[in-house]
Amino acid sequence: LGQLIWERTLIPINPNQKRAEFLRMVIDESEENDRIYVTGQTFDPDNAVYNPDVWLGLYESGFNNANAPDGILLWQKAIAGISGSTRRDYVSSIALDQDKRIYLCGHTDTNSPDPDDMWVIQCGIDGDLVEKRKVASEDGSEKMNQIMWISEDRFFFVGVNDENDDCIFGEFFYDGANIEMDWIRQMPTIGGRVENPRFTMDEYGAIILVWNIFNSALAKNDKVQINKFLRSSANTEWEWAK
Repeated sequence: LGQLIWERTLIPINPNQKRAEFLRMVIDESEENDRIYVTGQTFDPDNAVYNPDVWLGLYESGFNNANAPDGILLWQKAIAGISGSTRRDYVSSIALDQDKRIYLCGHTDTNSPDPDDMWVIQCGIDGDLVEKRKVASEDGSEKMNQIMWISEDRFFFVGVNDENDDCIFGEFFYDGANIEMDWIRQMPTIGGRVENPRFTMDEYGAIILVWNIFNSALAKNDKVQINKFLRSSANTEWEWAK
């Protein structure tokens, strides 16, 4: 147990200019060789105006030409300018749908008084960008932290309403041509500011949602809020309010 099988180093597509950081991965175990989808951000340490940008890669855990275990890089992609050439894009989650299309989510700093807007993109099985969707309120600031595939072409997500420091969650779907937001709701945070919300879904369709609560007066995370509710009734139990 714990034995190293293989290790690989991923170099940015433009290494003389960019640096890369890893953030999230998802593993597809449906085939004989596991496929490992990884994503993160690239940034220019000398220029913070037009970065970070998103990168995406796919490894196959298989065997090389010498029949030795190896992580084979099948492809890597760089995705820039999701919300415009002068915006900073941050990726926070990755998921696969029933057809193994790749979904990424995150937020964009728009360099404005209410800077953060949520975004979702869909890539094909080869990593090429297919669809992108910006999700923004009229005069607010929101981030999307995690997505999960829950049924055919449908995803659940969780994020943060920066304006009043509460947790937001909802569902979006792909209709064959566009990524559409179905509903968004908000859950109050008790005694502080929501940070790093995450969720899972059990076999009965209940969502278990947890986040850190940051106490601004003490300048630290001093508690955790855990919530459980049925996904089937979530869109009627809370309201989206700014």
